[in-house]
Amino acid sequence: MQSSKLKILIRRFPLHLPFSLPLEGGGKGGGELLERDGMRVAFIAFFCFLILSACSKGISEEAQLKTIVNEVAEAAQKKDIDRIRKHISKSYRDQEGNDYDGVRRVLLYHFIRAETVSVFVRSVDTEIKENTAIVRANVILVRGKDIKSISDIIPESAAGYRFEMVFKKEGRDWKVVSGTWQDVGAAGLL
Repeated sequence: MQSSKLKILIRRFPLHLPFSLPLEGGGKGGGELLERDGMRVAFIAFFCFLILSACSKGISEEAQLKTIVNEVAEAAQKKDIDRIRKHISKSYRDQEGNDYDGVRRVLLYHFIRAETVSVFVRSVDTEIKENTAIVRANVILVRGKDIKSISDIIPESAAGYRFEMVFKKEGRDWKVVSGTWQDVGAAGLL
């Protein structure tokens, strides 16, 4: 049954190829051609794939921003300054007077210690207007203990921060241009 529907579809949308092999009926005048049918199906599948690819949107802007926050948290746990800085604009300025190069110095100061750093992003909210976004993130930091799960955190040994970052589009990438943060205590974020 499905074979006959496929044959009708193929007859309506013929694809002319310079070669063919018999499908059934033994050759001359005996039926459809295997190679032509197979190529038609492949062509239709490829055409549908192209249409779907063109129509589907990439990752939403909001999802991109949330991914950046999580990437930075992961990079902080690994003490990877370059992975953090790739998301920071050269025009960055923050509430402490740090610029792009100042961020590197601050991170180096904190990461040079031998202790481990565990970072847990509790929530991320975004507001996007054209090429500017405000991202608010609640984050818990634990120093000196390798914590694998949020349930293993003892509030007294952790710090909770509320970050507010302004992102701007630079080319196709979102970059942080300014940031503020405040210590809100870990207990309220657990």
